[in-house]
Amino acid sequence: MISFGLAFAGVFALRVIWRLSAGRRLPPAATGWLRAAGTGVHGLLYLLMAAQIVDHEQRRFIGGLHDTVAWTIVVLALMHALAGLFHHYILRDGVLRRMSSGR
Repeated sequence: MISFGLAFAGVFALRVIWRLSAGRRLPPAATGWLRAAGTGVHGLLYLLMAAQIVDHEQRRFIGGLHDTVAWTIVVLALMHALAGLFHHYILRDGVLRRMSSGR
């Protein structure tokens, strides 16, 4: 599990650097509350993923939260996938195609 944690930390760091630098810059896919909800969920996912990466000194302090945070990430990721399907099948606004093609 430690090697998975190290790989996750590395991929997470690269992802954050990519998003903060040039990265893929797309115009907002939605407006109003849909945009606020999407931005909030993405931010929360990043925050929770960062919380999963703890060093040895913090492990005792945060250790009990590790499982709770992990399950929260799973639930939010499921909601994120369902939101993509909602955009595709209900709103028919092309968000899911845009996510998969990078346009």
